[in-house]
Amino acid sequence: MSPTTYPITLEHATDLIQQLALSPSETFIEPSPWAAFLFDDLRSATAFRLRFNAERLPYADRSQFLMVAEHDPEMEPWLRSCGGDYEQVEFVAVQFASDGDRAQFEAML
Repeated sequence: MSPTTYPITLEHATDLIQQLALSPSETFIEPSPWAAFLFDDLRSATAFRLRFNAERLPYADRSQFLMVAEHDPEMEPWLRSCGGDYEQVEFVAVQFASDGDRAQFEAML
């Protein structure tokens, strides 16, 4: 089974796996190779997209911009230097032993 990506912290994913008593030898959790940031303004989101070849992900609030790109160590220093408001959104990748384990996990989200 291939990994599935979720917008939750590594700690939260680990807690859910433990609560469900899923096999630690068959369930793998790792930080996603993708970095995501939520921007309040289009200008900052566009600059981020151009600088890091980011893509916009669907987000419930259409006035905000959830941008995702492959992690780059230059992202956070670049964001700090640009100013503007943003929030980092953590993602984890989880590989389950079965579709049943995945369904249980998703029901807990």
